[in-house]
Amino acid sequence: MKQFLTILFFIVFINSSKSQTIVGAGVGAIYNFQANGFGADVRVLTHLYRNIYAMPRFAYFPGNNKINEFYAGADIDWFLANIKKKYTPYIFTGFHYNCWLNNIIYNSEKATKNNLAIEPGLGFLIKKGCYNPYIETRYNTKWKEFSLEIGIIFKFGECFGMTNGFSVFRTSKGRKNANKCPNF
Repeated sequence: MKQFLTILFFIVFINSSKSQTIVGAGVGAIYNFQANGFGADVRVLTHLYRNIYAMPRFAYFPGNNKINEFYAGADIDWFLANIKKKYTPYIFTGFHYNCWLNNIIYNSEKATKNNLAIEPGLGFLIKKGCYNPYIETRYNTKWKEFSLEIGIIFKFGECFGMTNGFSVFRTSKGRKNANKCPNF
């Protein structure tokens, strides 16, 4: 799994450097309502086209929960609007491999160790310079579960901002009013 995530990171990094795409990285805390469990999430954000973004992510729910599992996959995000140049609602669909680590303690035909999950959802991003908090909810269609996540996306180097009137992350090369983040 570590090799997969390393390769995925380098693919996204190389793609973003060739296409002038700014990459963000984030972490989050997840609560699964049906399983009553907490988990953690790491993600990378890269621009695809206009207000469409790809977000490879990895989520882990540790063994102190009833369900011990991890997810690895990617979301396709569509940023809907840019409200007052600060708030951005978005919708997404995620396609994830799910490894249920303690599935054998549950007596069910559906409780297999290896699964594929589709997770649609919606979120809200607040642009605060290089640190951008978000909140999102997602629905796992395989397990019929809702989860809530709160986290932060870090953008290293140049701070987030408006470009070409809409995009919340992308900046054009040579932009005169690009704000450099004082933290980096």
